[in-house]
Amino acid sequence: HGGAFAFGSPRVYRAAAVHLAKNTRCRILMPTYRLAPEHTYPAAHDDVGRALEAICAAFGEVVVVGDSAGGNLVLSALARLDERGSGNAVRAVALLSPWCDLRPNAKSVVQNAVAHSPFDSADSMEYSQSYLGGHSPEDPRVSPILMEDFRRLPPVYLEWAEDEFLAPDIEVLRSQMNRSGVDLTVRTEPEAVHGWQTLPDLLPEAKRSSLALGRWVREQLGLPVATN
Repeated sequence: HGGAFAFGSPRVYRAAAVHLAKNTRCRILMPTYRLAPEHTYPAAHDDVGRALEAICAAFGEVVVVGDSAGGNLVLSALARLDERGSGNAVRAVALLSPWCDLRPNAKSVVQNAVAHSPFDSADSMEYSQSYLGGHSPEDPRVSPILMEDFRRLPPVYLEWAEDEFLAPDIEVLRSQMNRSGVDLTVRTEPEAVHGWQTLPDLLPEAKRSSLALGRWVREQLGLPVATN
């Protein structure tokens, strides 16, 4: 789940998980993790890394999904799995509006010009500093946009809104993944509020996202996909 490392929970993502379970016909597991400011780096990264290791060991093949700060945590957890030689259990990864650059000079912070965003440059700096607790934002583990090589990633589904605050950083991430030869599927919405995917019961754009992601997940797992 997302929440700028400071809020959010599996409960908040319940509707999104129910719709994704329906659209994939797969079991959905939603780990929790410790939140800032009470728990600074590396608390959330360690929690998600350990959770993913346990899930891979228990279930064999998984598709990992991360939203916003959750996308940051997912990329770090995958790098951790790869370092330990157990990354092959992850068949694919979906990143929904990932917060991939926590630096004060991130393109999203510098540009700061969007039509729809409840999350702006002041929020970005406040929440990143709250979680980092003095840790350097130049560390690729917290700013995965700085990772040197994405070639070992499994197939990636990357989704964002073209007018949301984080769009400039995600565009850079897409370019880097393309240069690394990642098997990349890109989907965008022209206008949507950051985190829209959490409300598939209410927002048509969220329902579209869940249907598209569900289809992609089934394709990655080699499961039959409806043609209509």
